[in-house]
Amino acid sequence: MILLLVSYTISLLVTFLVSSCLRLIYNNIRLYRVLVFSSSLIPAGFAQPKEGQAFCLPCTPGSYTTQEGLSKCVPCAVGRSSANLSRVTVCDVCFTGRHQPQNGMTACLNCIPGKYQSNVEQINCIDCTVGRSSLLTERDTDCDVCETGRHQPQNGTTTCLNCIPGRYQSNVEQINCIDCKIDTYSENSEMTSCKQCGVGMVAKKQGSATCQPCGAGSYGIGCQACPQGWFRSADDGNVAKCRRCSIGENTLGVGSASCASCDLGQYGSRQGT
Repeated sequence: MILLLVSYTISLLVTFLVSSCLRLIYNNIRLYRVLVFSSSLIPAGFAQPKEGQAFCLPCTPGSYTTQEGLSKCVPCAVGRSSANLSRVTVCDVCFTGRHQPQNGMTACLNCIPGKYQSNVEQINCIDCTVGRSSLLTERDTDCDVCETGRHQPQNGTTTCLNCIPGRYQSNVEQINCIDCKIDTYSENSEMTSCKQCGVGMVAKKQGSATCQPCGAGSYGIGCQACPQGWFRSADDGNVAKCRRCSIGENTLGVGSASCASCDLGQYGSRQGT
């Protein structure tokens, strides 16, 4: 009987001790979760979207938190970026010459040639306007103007275009070149003015790159037609003037290459008649 009583007592004691230990472990776990994993104690730069986790998650590059106890990190805004892990401040602004059009990015993007950005925290770069261009990357000022003899009719370009032979441009920041006028020419690229054709030379069309010699029956500046009673042949090397017909010879009109003798029954009393 005493043995049974002792055995029963020991059994009660063991049950009590086990129950007490389990209760103590349970309470300790709750306390540990409250102290360590309470959302109010998640530090800035970290986040944890799930309860009961063993650790907090650092904010990855492109995100941040400035407060404790957040369940998720904040992505960098457009015009900003961050390459840091566990960032505790807002992301860095994109400097001039750079941009970022998307959220949550780790780096800002350089303005490519043909574009620029003169302000900070921007989402895009600005195209060079017509009459301007830029070869630079990360440009932070307005693009270069096209110099005289050059032009650019399009936005966002990397170079200005030379005026081709037969055209010119005397002003800067222009969108086109100008055709040389009749009897003027430009034989080279990037010209700022056209030249006058010389004596005995002519440019019959606008936008000429060269002048042509006067043809038979013409002479002088602009290749004027020889007047009636005067002529100039194709093999006459003197392009400055026409020759007068001999006595008894005449021309049928202006711009003649040769003279003709008077018809039967006609005569001339002076040259060109």
